[in-house]
Amino acid sequence: MFKARHSIAVLLAASAALLAPITAQALQPDSGMWAVNGEVTGKPGRGLQIDAQGGRNLIVTYFGYREDGSSMFLQASGPRQDDGTFTAELVEFQGGKALGAPARDGQVRKVVGNIAIAFDSATTASVTFPGEAPARMTRFQYEDHTARFNREGRYAISYALATFGSLMPATVNFKLENGNFYMSRYNGDLETCEYSGRYQPAGRGIKAEGTFACKQASSSSSGTFWTEEMEVDEQLSYKAVIWKQTQGSSINPSAEYHYGLCQAPFVFVTPSRCTKP
Repeated sequence: MFKARHSIAVLLAASAALLAPITAQALQPDSGMWAVNGEVTGKPGRGLQIDAQGGRNLIVTYFGYREDGSSMFLQASGPRQDDGTFTAELVEFQGGKALGAPARDGQVRKVVGNIAIAFDSATTASVTFPGEAPARMTRFQYEDHTARFNREGRYAISYALATFGSLMPATVNFKLENGNFYMSRYNGDLETCEYSGRYQPAGRGIKAEGTFACKQASSSSSGTFWTEEMEVDEQLSYKAVIWKQTQGSSINPSAEYHYGLCQAPFVFVTPSRCTKP
């Protein structure tokens, strides 16, 4: 068992409507640079810059090369559909302002073809470029964010479940090491849960899956879990969606929504934030 080195104050907000699996409509792609899985070699290549601002609309910028080796960029924009798919024309432009040159307007050079993207999570998707077969792509991650989870600290937290209908205090502890994931959630005498398994990088955070075991005053439960959008950002704010499937249960997985701020350990009077990375 890993020793917990980091505590998180979280707000777990769950309602009956949230006990069903997240729909594709609710899925929000992670903004940033995306790369085709089989083309990540550490050398100059091609990719996509996807901009999502909380609504349905996406702006997708393709950067790559022409057949003669010269670089090019294309853009597509439009709404993401209820099923998580996005299809739009990839447009090439010309004649715009050059570096150090006077201002001038660009113009459409040509429509190269349609790009189709099918998102299956916030950080993974299938992409079909014009004239190519579908390929898997992932939100590109170039920093190790696990240090943010493993910081010394603690969190004073609150969380709510639909069965209780009111906020309750809780604490979350993390330990991430060499792909191994451990998390504990403790809320006084009501319940203690431990989660263990494996994790992998996913955009601004991680994805984890494995098994959980919870103990209450007079009962216990266990099963499997998986996470979505588990992240500690540069301000040491924590958020996650954790899905749990209880062993032997035939109902849909239940969701826990976590939100919180890291607080420094050994605080006796006024809580203070953890030191930022």
